[in-house]
Amino acid sequence: MTASSARFEKYRIDGTSLLFVVALFVACYFIATAVPSFESPDEPDHVKRAYLLGKGQIVLTTPAGEASGGPIDTGLHAYMAAFIGKRFHPEQKIAGEPLAEAEQIVWSGIKEQTTAPGTGYYFPVIYAPQAVGLVVGETLGWTVGNSYRLARLLALLASCLLLLLAFGLHRPPPLTLAFLTLPMSMFQMSAASLDGISNALAVLAVSLFLKMTRSPGTLNRASLWGLALCVLIVTSSRVHLLPLIALVFASYAYTKHKSSLYAGGLVTLLVLAWLAVAIKTTVDTRVITGLPTASLVTYYLGHPMALARVLAATVSNTELQQFYQRSFIGILGWLDAPFAASTYTTYWLLLLLVLPFSVALGVIRRRPMASAFLFLAALGSVFLVFFALLITWNVHPAQVIQGVQGRYFFAPALILAYALGRNDGHAQRGLMRAAGIVLVAALFLYSISQTGQLLISRYSIVDELPAISKMALAPSPQLTKGVALPLAIDESQTTAPQALTGLGIFLGTYARANPGTAVLQLRTKDGLTLQIPFELAGLEDNQYRFFKLDGQPYVSADLLYQTGGGISVWQTQPPPGAGASASCLIYAATNGTRRTTRGCPRP
Repeated sequence: MTASSARFEKYRIDGTSLLFVVALFVACYFIATAVPSFESPDEPDHVKRAYLLGKGQIVLTTPAGEASGGPIDTGLHAYMAAFIGKRFHPEQKIAGEPLAEAEQIVWSGIKEQTTAPGTGYYFPVIYAPQAVGLVVGETLGWTVGNSYRLARLLALLASCLLLLLAFGLHRPPPLTLAFLTLPMSMFQMSAASLDGISNALAVLAVSLFLKMTRSPGTLNRASLWGLALCVLIVTSSRVHLLPLIALVFASYAYTKHKSSLYAGGLVTLLVLAWLAVAIKTTVDTRVITGLPTASLVTYYLGHPMALARVLAATVSNTELQQFYQRSFIGILGWLDAPFAASTYTTYWLLLLLVLPFSVALGVIRRRPMASAFLFLAALGSVFLVFFALLITWNVHPAQVIQGVQGRYFFAPALILAYALGRNDGHAQRGLMRAAGIVLVAALFLYSISQTGQLLISRYSIVDELPAISKMALAPSPQLTKGVALPLAIDESQTTAPQALTGLGIFLGTYARANPGTAVLQLRTKDGLTLQIPFELAGLEDNQYRFFKLDGQPYVSADLLYQTGGGISVWQTQPPPGAGASASCLIYAATNGTRRTTRGCPRP
């Protein structure tokens, strides 16, 4: 068949693969609902990068003397700040009043420079689903929390759709499915980071390559340029997957057409150009390596024995070996939610049981070059994991390479699973297929059970009820002539005043109409005073009355009588030793936060 007469092979996905992707989506969706925001490692920086992409910023900016980043909406920054303080503290749960306050934060429209240097090397198009979610949420006037959850959902949906496309082009081996069901895989797919999408793109690239190997001597342009596009996106955002570029060139062995070489050359040129820009423009002050990144690359390429020594010392370190094994299976959260040691042993035993059902020596013998290309791509990717961390995250000269996590080997493992030969695009029948499906299903169920238990323990179970749950509410004295009714501002506002755009007061009218007028008087630490008159007759009993303010950091307030009267302000009554009482107020700040006095009702 000639290149011009080649037709695109009909897309087909078997029922098992379709059911798997649907089940994976459902499992990850429920993980996303159980895990608080920004609990994936470096997720805040990934969301910042997605937000900047939504604003049209491709390259991070670097103010003098600072790390690289960009202007982020203060509402998004405040929402992040509400969660990241709990990481590495499993005893502290993100729930109740703090969670409710965070979920009221809105987009402020005010931007402040913030850092995200770890994402500076990633070409940001891979964040497109998250960027769309944030842009849609902000445009529709949603809260920051709802916008973030939409971004999270779209990232998960994109990952699953990419897997669905890949599995229809080339049936996945059981080991690939087994890897995708591991806790770390599902946890990362449920987050707003790039792991889920980058891993799915790697699977799609491999599937497109293997599809091309099934029709030697023909050129399917859709498959070739689809492969080139996938490789371009994933390698420009995951530098350790650069060996995947070789698959574009390797397709020439099957197409026998120069288009494969042109496509490989174009991808190589674009990726190298991006890396040159990223290395030149990204400044990361978190780790001072001692030399610029480019200089470290030159040093280790010129001193291969020094590179070999540090690699050998790293992979032979028993503590690091154990960490790689466990963090590949899953140490969830910010590496602060591990499983029991016996659970990791069980996972590795199950993976070993699945392994024989993914090996097909007959397929490897028929297509040795395809398996060799994939094997070398996986091996090269593992090497680049260590090399990339060596030149960006370790003080030179390094004795061992720090910063490597097991999840970084996930994409190479997926590639290696395809190199083993099982499922060469045709249906696998009989006992081997049935046994493989049963083992993957068992691993999936075990993973869901173990992950669910761990997440509930880490994020939901508390040892005792906090003092806030024991608070009662009581009305203040009624507003009367000649007596100001002070509002008890909470300590967080008086010690670190926020600029306020509004103040809500929880008022009681005693189920009656109270004619007359009053004045809300507010003061800053500098003595600036604001007075807002209001009518008493229109107040609702046991409801918040919201007052628009002028953006000043007010620290005290009173209700002043003019005429009429008969209203009270609800205030908290904490148990002895649990702090002072505070008026039930809603503080709306200029940065988008909307905080309610702890222990008070929310509108």
